[in-house]
Amino acid sequence: MKSGEDIITNVLKEDEYGVKIENPVVLVPMGDGRGNKVQMGMVPWIPFSNDPEFTISHDWIVLLAVPNDEITDNWERIYGPGIIKPTTKIL
Repeated sequence: MKSGEDIITNVLKEDEYGVKIENPVVLVPMGDGRGNKVQMGMVPWIPFSNDPEFTISHDWIVLLAVPNDEITDNWERIYGPGIIKPTTKIL
């Protein structure tokens, strides 16, 4: 985003008005409370709205990219179909 925000979301459609998204979140660093380990947490992009869908104007978008599998899996645990994909490991 031109604002510097990185948004993790599901893109519903793109048209002349912009890009329609649903359940956008931003990543924020979160400590474990003891100062040992910092992890990334997801918080709603617009926390005071009940709307799950938003349209962002094209001129505010700098880049669209697919996040890595870990970020995608975490987002899907919260907003997706609730299916957790197992990781494939070779024994």
